[in-house]
Amino acid sequence: MKYKENGNGEKFSCNIQQLGGRMSLDINITAKREVEIYERNVTYNLSKMYYKCIDKEKGFKKLDGMNCGKALPIINNAIQDMLNNADEYRKLNPENGWGSYEGLLATLQEMRNCCESNPDGTINIF
Repeated sequence: MKYKENGNGEKFSCNIQQLGGRMSLDINITAKREVEIYERNVTYNLSKMYYKCIDKEKGFKKLDGMNCGKALPIINNAIQDMLNNADEYRKLNPENGWGSYEGLLATLQEMRNCCESNPDGTINIF
C-alpha cells in the first residue's frame, strides 16, 4: 500500500497493484443482440412452387428454426431445381398474377446470399 499527498498535506492510500499496476481502468459493455437481417413476404399463391422445390410436405416450413449454414444445401438444391426445370415452374405461375417464378427464384437467391454471409443465423418462418 502506498500513501500519497493530495496537495493539501493530507495523505491517502493508493493500491496500484489492485489495478494490475495501471493508473486507470477501461470499462466497456458488450451485448449480443438478435438483429433481423433479411425479411421477405412470400405469397401463398406460390405454394405449389415452393412445396415442389423445397419440401413436398412442409415447403418453406422445413427451414423454420434451421441454422443458416445447415439450410444452405436445401436452398441451393431448390434454386438448382428451379433453374433446371424453369418451364415446369413457370407453368405454376398463379393465374391471378400474385407472385411469379422469377420472384420466388430471386427470394431463394437472396436467402442463399444472406445465409452464406451469416451461417450462424437462424431462419424463422411465420
